[in-house]
Amino acid sequence: VAVAAGAFSRYVIADARMASRIPAHLSDEEAATMPVAYVTAWFALRHLGEVKRGDTVLVHAAAGGVGLAAVHLAQRAGAEVFATAGTDAKREYLRRLGVRHVFSSRSLDFAEGVLAATNGRGVDIVLNSLAGDFIARSFAVTAAEGRFLELGKRDLWTDDQVASLGRAIKYFIIDWGQTSRSDPALVAGIFQEIARLAAEGALAPLPRRTFPASEGVHGFRGGEQARHTGKIVVTQPAGATDRGAVVRADAAYLVTGGLGGLGLLVAGWLAARGARHLVLAGRRAPSAEAAASIAAMERAGVRVDVVRADVSVPGDVERMVEVSERDGRALAGIVHCAGVLDPGVLERLDAGHMERVLAPKVLGTWLLHRRTLGTPLDFFVMFSSIGSVFGAPGQANHAAANAFLDAFAFERCRR
Repeated sequence: VAVAAGAFSRYVIADARMASRIPAHLSDEEAATMPVAYVTAWFALRHLGEVKRGDTVLVHAAAGGVGLAAVHLAQRAGAEVFATAGTDAKREYLRRLGVRHVFSSRSLDFAEGVLAATNGRGVDIVLNSLAGDFIARSFAVTAAEGRFLELGKRDLWTDDQVASLGRAIKYFIIDWGQTSRSDPALVAGIFQEIARLAAEGALAPLPRRTFPASEGVHGFRGGEQARHTGKIVVTQPAGATDRGAVVRADAAYLVTGGLGGLGLLVAGWLAARGARHLVLAGRRAPSAEAAASIAAMERAGVRVDVVRADVSVPGDVERMVEVSERDGRALAGIVHCAGVLDPGVLERLDAGHMERVLAPKVLGTWLLHRRTLGTPLDFFVMFSSIGSVFGAPGQANHAAANAFLDAFAFERCRR
């Protein structure tokens, strides 16, 4: 489970510090309810509000995701919770959680109720998400030297307005997304602490209403109208995460380095997923092991064309593609497995060492890229290595070649 920008995209890159393994006792949907809601509530109540045992805390819209997370965290800290919610059912739900003072979030009468319950003192902390006149009434029930934590984006007060109340109230406008950019370690630390507590069962997942992705619009409308308690979770259909590996029986697939161990493994993977036309390119004739693997695929109904070719030679690349597109077939995917190792300590890596290793991965990738720029491929896959990040003794040329692939993948995706 992770927090990442653009999370409805097909692919995202998440900061590793904002990702955590889902505890065994939680489903995917349960886990999805927790990160944003609890990070927001923790950042507000614990980091800024410094909630502690004996504090009184008013949580507006307390039956929503952040609201419920705030209720749990305030109770865990030993604070007394006051809450507002929009319907009788939501208010009853909060009472079942042990919240004694529950008021309507659709009426300004909550202020009289809070003042009556606190003998006119007000509460130490207000976690606000309401707008308009509710803000002034919420300040009215904030005790002297209290903390007002603003989650809303409308009708925000200025520091001068708060100071004019004359009660030394600390005012915070919450935007932990901005804080995560200026101080990523702080927010990541909060996320990891929440993940730890969730794994221990000390923080509960929030109630949820789920919608399949195909009906996600209804989920967003429900969220706008606050018809749910807790969180709205959008679920993906089974197998949705494998959409990037579509294999078609009527198309051809080119595997460079296709006669080596990795290339044959990829070829078998493609055949098992429905590929019926494979082009395996390699510089040498198939070994006995490769020939046996090819024969097994052919017995299963796969047409396998073997091309003796060097992916770093332009004419050979042209020939690979021509064979792939023979008989009117479409070339639908490329898996570039070709690679060479020629290790040596750094001071002894001469031009020959570099060229032998860079040629298949760097030049070969570039030639395949240029040749297929106008081809509507379903995928263009390259095999890099963790060596591009960590390196290994004697493998500087290998690390450089793979670092090129890492960067090139982004360039190809831009096209």
